[in-house]
Amino acid sequence: TDLLTPVVQDAILVEDNAVATWQYQQEVTARLIQCCAFYDAEIARQEERIGDISRALENLQEYKNNKAFEQKARATLNASLTDAQNCLNEAKLAKHRFEMELGRWSTTESAPATANNEV
Repeated sequence: TDLLTPVVQDAILVEDNAVATWQYQQEVTARLIQCCAFYDAEIARQEERIGDISRALENLQEYKNNKAFEQKARATLNASLTDAQNCLNEAKLAKHRFEMELGRWSTTESAPATANNEV
């Protein structure tokens, strides 16, 4: 049995490492899912912002009698629109990156089996 002890100890170590690796993978996957959800919300926020700015630009027709105000407002709204579009693009790119990383980390595997079926 003395010859068997190192083999059993190695098997237990390998088993413990497999469980720890699986748990770490699950933690990383959960964090990546949270990041994707954050960027989903950010994308929705920027899309709403773009819609609001676009409607405001359409409503500038009401101020056609006050050209100076209309031009200043239009310039400000156009700058805001450009910023919102840039933010939207950045959020979409970031989400895509997190989705790609999630694809690398995600697994459909169940927890590794242990000798006594504990994880």
